[in-house]
Amino acid sequence: FAGPRRVCFTNSNRKLILFFIKWIYKNFNIKPRDLQGYINYINESQRKSLEKFLYDIGIKNVRCYYSPKFIDVKNKRECKRNNSVVNIVFNSKLLFRLIKEMEPFIEKIVLTDKKLVFGYIKGIFAAEGSCNYNKRNNTRSIILSNKNRGLINFISKLLLLGGIENYIYVRDEIYYLEITGKDNLV
Repeated sequence: FAGPRRVCFTNSNRKLILFFIKWIYKNFNIKPRDLQGYINYINESQRKSLEKFLYDIGIKNVRCYYSPKFIDVKNKRECKRNNSVVNIVFNSKLLFRLIKEMEPFIEKIVLTDKKLVFGYIKGIFAAEGSCNYNKRNNTRSIILSNKNRGLINFISKLLLLGGIENYIYVRDEIYYLEITGKDNLV
């Protein structure tokens, strides 16, 4: 989720992105012109190529961000990104409600398989996570922020099941989950 009634889809596979855009149009009548695209790119040629791809399928509202690294939650380290990633964001009260109602079932299913646990964590951190480096203290951390307290608590539980210690704090009605410590990040 990207906010109230906002839905976010993140992927690097163009066929899957196109499938998703066609699917939301077919099932929810959300046109490409009503979508927002965000590109986390690793080089200029991929940025230009993805911008053209989104423009050609009808997404005119596109923002680009240089993002050469991501967090590999399973291996507890920051990694160089091999591909640029596209986030498609849109408003849909109906789809938002559908996903919200499915959340408890999704959480139960995720807990049944370690691969699903790490896949879920990887997806949420790709969409909502960030890295932090404090030069003064020479410390690093991985931070997940979201307004949904239940989501932050669930991710914390998943991380703890995987042996990754974390802590949660709140600032300005936003919940933060932070992973620190050499054992958790290396």
